[in-house]
Amino acid sequence: MASLAELVTVCKTAIQGGAALLGKLQARRLTNEQVTLLAHAAKLGPFQGMFHIIEVDQELYPIVKAGGSSFAKPGDRAARARYCDAFKQLCGRAYVQWQSEQLFTLTSAGFAKAGKLSSE
Repeated sequence: MASLAELVTVCKTAIQGGAALLGKLQARRLTNEQVTLLAHAAKLGPFQGMFHIIEVDQELYPIVKAGGSSFAKPGDRAARARYCDAFKQLCGRAYVQWQSEQLFTLTSAGFAKAGKLSSE
């Protein structure tokens, strides 16, 4: 039979490993804003696959448009910051690529992820 000290060590190791695994899983999980942006950008239509980043004079955060839909009203800085962060994170995951000026598009990985999300 294992000693108390051995059991404590096993439990501590499992908890530490579990916390590290949980952190990795949370980093892979998309936020609600990221899911929303991917879903709107992937919808069929004339703006399919497109994002536009619109900077507004005297505003701290740009407006993110995905698939032709705008996210966050001009006066809602908190929501605009969340969608701006979500957009940056999608770029960092290589789901979005820059095309020109204010135009960004989904990558093939972005379309694939959006497709997986819609089937869940």
